Amino acid sequence: MLMEQPLKARIGQGHLAPSGNPVYLLCVIWRLTETLNPLEINLMKLLCLPAKALLPLALIMITLLLGACDKKKEQFGAGIDPAAPLVAVQDILLQPQLVGQKVTVQGTVYTQCSSNGCWFVLQDGTAQLYIDLSTNNFELPPMPGRQVKVTGTVTASQKNLLIVAQGVEAI
Repeated sequence: MLMEQPLKARIGQGHLAPSGNPVYLLCVIWRLTETLNPLEINLMKLLCLPAKALLPLALIMITLLLGACDKKKEQFGAGIDPAAPLVAVQDILLQPQLVGQKVTVQGTVYTQCSSNGCWFVLQDGTAQLYIDLSTNNFELPPMPGRQVKVTGTVTASQKNLLIVAQGVEAI
């Protein structure tokens, strides 16, 4: 029976697919001297499909794998409040009516408390702002240079503005 012959013998009889195709050559090299059992035969059929037939299958597999790689967002504290307006740091510094209001800001962790991550300075391209995490009893792992979103209350302390964060999300 043809399928029980060693692969090497079948090559000589011309029972393999067209030569010159690198996929077929790879399959031939892969199991050159051994006989194939039914499971291996099915595997060889799958691996030795013409490249045109494999392209749609490859695209489907890549799409599925990329979908499975969706990163979960790192959240700290109570998370981001979608109802809080997204504002620039400069707006917080220039608009005193924002004091006492819940807002969301987005930017880069410029510097951070090195002992336990209880505060950091956020820089968004317009200005920098101190973000307090300790008031709401949470902290961040080291994140200098990372992009984050912060939701919290704009607060004045010793004539300086800051945000008392309720939640932080790494983006």
